[in-house]
This record gives sequence, C-alpha cells and structure tokens, in this order.
Amino acid sequence: MELRKLQVTGGSTHVVSLPKKWIDRNKLGRSDTVAIHEEPDGSLLLIPHSEAKAESRTLTVELPDNPPTEEVVRRLVGAYLAGADEIHVRSPGKMDPKVREIIRTVSRSLVGVEIQDEGAQSLTLMDLVGVADMDLRKTLTRMQRIARLMFDDALKALESRDVASAKDIAKRDDELDRLLWMVSKQMHALLEQPRLTAKLNVRPAEALNLFLAARSLERMGDHATKMCANVVALDGHKVGKEVLESLTTQAHVVRGLWDDAFSSLKRPDFVQASRAADAGEAASAWRANFPNLVRGLPPETVGPLTLIADSIDRTRGYAIDLAETAMNQTYQTQV
Repeated sequence: MELRKLQVTGGSTHVVSLPKKWIDRNKLGRSDTVAIHEEPDGSLLLIPHSEAKAESRTLTVELPDNPPTEEVVRRLVGAYLAGADEIHVRSPGKMDPKVREIIRTVSRSLVGVEIQDEGAQSLTLMDLVGVADMDLRKTLTRMQRIARLMFDDALKALESRDVASAKDIAKRDDELDRLLWMVSKQMHALLEQPRLTAKLNVRPAEALNLFLAARSLERMGDHATKMCANVVALDGHKVGKEVLESLTTQAHVVRGLWDDAFSSLKRPDFVQASRAADAGEAASAWRANFPNLVRGLPPETVGPLTLIADSIDRTRGYAIDLAETAMNQTYQTQV
C-alpha cells in the first residue's frame, strides 16, 4: 500500500499523483483516460479506460497416463472455474481416444467452451463467453425454473408410476451443473477482479448469496434426479395408497415453502423468508414418522421408498437454506 497526500490546484480541484509503476505496467501516458468507480464502502477503483479487453488467461492441464474419468473432469472444471480463456490439455504420449471423448463431453458441459484445436497429444479449449456476459440474477432464475420443474415432474412420475418420464427427467440435471459452474466461475472472477462488480451490476455480498442459492438449487435438482431413479427402481412393485399419499402430500408442502423461499430471495422479503424457514422446520417431523408407514413391506420396496422420502426431506432442508440466504440478503441490500 502506498500513501499519497491530496493536493489542491486552482483553489477547488483536488489532485492525487499515481504510482509510476502502475502507470508503466498499464502502459498509460499523457492525456490517456482512466475510469473511476466508487465502491459501496466509499473506496475508489481506478481502471485504465483503454483496457477494452483483459489479457487472455491461458492454463495448461497436464494429464497423467490413463487418467480416470473423474480426474479429467476435475482438472478441466478446475481450470474453467479459475477463469482460463484458453485451456491446453496435454497427454504424456498419444492421447487415448477415450480420454479425448471425455474431454469433448466435459467441454459440452461448460458454458461457452469449445474445442479450437487438436493434436496427437493435445486439445485446446477456448472459453468464448466472458464472465461479464451472463447476468447472475437471470442465471439463478433459470436454475430455479429447471430445478422446480424437475421436482414437479418427478412428483408426477411418482404419482403415475411413469418410468419413461422418470428416466427423461434425470437428463435435465446436466443443465443445472453447467449453470452452477458458470455462477461459480463468476464468483471466483469477482473475488479476483473487483472491477467486475460494475459490469455485472452486483455487489460481492449479493454475488455470494446468489452463489449459495445456486448451489442449493443444483442440489435440489440432484434430489429430483434421485427421486426419479427410485421411481424406476419401484417399477413392477406395488406401493400402497397410504404410503404414496404421504410422500406426495409432503412433497407438496416442500414445494410450497420452496416457492416462498425463492420468491423472498428475489424481492427480498425478510418476513416471507422467515415464515418459509419456520414452515420448513415444522415439516421436519414427517421424515421421522415415515418408517412406520413402510414397516413390514418387502425390502425391494422399502429401499426405494425410503430413498424417495430422504430426497423429499433433503429438498426441504435446501429450501430452508434458500430462505436463510434470503433473510441475510434483506439486510445486505440496506447497507
């Protein structure tokens, strides 16, 4: 940190000199323009106006011999979240076709990423969508619609025992993963580049809340997928009316508090969020009583039914998380 004293020229104009190292590093000269952005805490962010586009960030991902699928995915997602615009993926020898296909699959799962070049030992991925090109709030709303529809359709598949629909619903979870990774990438970029707060029109505290909400929504989508998998597992097995009604009734309760929690996050509305959180806590007793309903049923039926009950209850928990995030957001917007 460098300390500089304010100087007054012309009787009213306040001037502060800029560090020469900063001037040289940003290649600024006489009459060049800089932009000044005021932060919420009153500090000023000085940005070279000539910087129309930040320098490209390149990362190299070195893969070991015969890497397992998960390792390839983790390395590529890590480079993507780090904000790399160009990712070079290299193998020690000729790249195995299976590894190449894994990389192609991962690239399709990352928003804006395309394969630009290929070689015998390497692939080059380019991120064509900048972190400031997507609206965080709109992305969160999109995630809400996807996850909520997945939950609704999973519930319908359970009620109708529609195995075909259950299998189709599970395929939508990939889109939630894509969007969560994009939100995570933006969150990381905001921490490293404070100037993005102006471009994204979001304060860091709000961005953190949006990230937490996005993570909850992605996990709610995961549980909708798990519900569908267990609907498929129940195919051919009889489920009593009382058990089915208990599951669907609780799911409707969870759906209602989920809607209230997300609605209070968008406004924001502390009172509505608090009521949603209270309603979620009050609904917790259902899961403890559920084993009494399936006692005595065949194990091949009890297992999937119990897992469906778990997913409904976990969704309730994430809805409470949304409500708590909304409550925190109401105060942060007032600061």
